[in-house]
Amino acid sequence: MLDLGCGTGAVTSELVRRSAGPVVAVDRNLAALMVCRNTLSRLGASDSLPAAARLAIGKGGQAAHGTRAKPLSARPGVFPVQADAARLPLAPESFDLVFCQFTLMWVDAPAAIAEIHRVLAAGGQLIALEPDYEAMIEYPAQIATRRLWLTGLARAGAEPLMGRKLPGMLTAAGFSVRVDLLDRLMPPSAVRFELLRGLPLEPAERHALAEAEAADGRLAAAGQADDSDPRVAHLPVFLVTAIKQP
Repeated sequence: MLDLGCGTGAVTSELVRRSAGPVVAVDRNLAALMVCRNTLSRLGASDSLPAAARLAIGKGGQAAHGTRAKPLSARPGVFPVQADAARLPLAPESFDLVFCQFTLMWVDAPAAIAEIHRVLAAGGQLIALEPDYEAMIEYPAQIATRRLWLTGLARAGAEPLMGRKLPGMLTAAGFSVRVDLLDRLMPPSAVRFELLRGLPLEPAERHALAEAEAADGRLAAAGQADDSDPRVAHLPVFLVTAIKQP
C-alpha cells in the first residue's frame, strides 16, 4: 500500500493494521512525516524491511530533495519517504493500493494521477477522498462560510472543486472509476472555523468569519439548551475508487 500525502499519519496506522504487506508513507512536508514516523513507532519494534518494500523505493533509496528514505523503527513494512506526489521516487507497478485523502486538491493533480497510474500494478486500486467546497450545505445563512473557503483555498493554491473534477480526470488517465458520496450528516464541528482561520484571508474576510463563528456559537448554545439545534454544515466528499486497467 501507498499512503500518498500521509501527513502526520492519521490514516497510515490503520493501513498498516489492515495490510498484509509493506506500507509506504509519502509526504512532501518533512515535519509532518516525522510526526507520522513517531506515531507509527509505537506499533511495533522491528527495524527490518521486506524485500518488496526495498524494491519499491527508487534507485539508491533516495526520496525527493535528497532525503534518504529510512525504515521506521516500528514494524516490518512501514517506510516513510519525503517526496512530491508529482515526482514519486518509486518503482513502476510496485503497489496494489494507493490511498489519499484531501491530497490531490493540494498538488499538481494531473501529474500526480500519472504517477499513481505508473506505480500501481495492473488491477491495482486508487482510493481517494476529495471534497467539493462549492457544494457545501450550510444553514442558517448567518453561519455560512462557503465563499470564504472557496476564496481562501484558491488563494492558498488548492483546488476547492477537486471532488467533482477527479472522476473525469481519472477516466481520462485510463482508470475504471466508481464514485460514492458520503451520505451521513454529522453535527457541525467548531473545528471548521479553526481550519478556515489557517487560510490566507483578507481582513474583511476574517471579520466575516468571526461573525459566522459567533453566530454558530449562539445557535449551538441555544440548541443544547432546548434540544432544537437547527444548524447544518455539510461538506460533500467524493469517495472515488479507480482501478488501473490491465
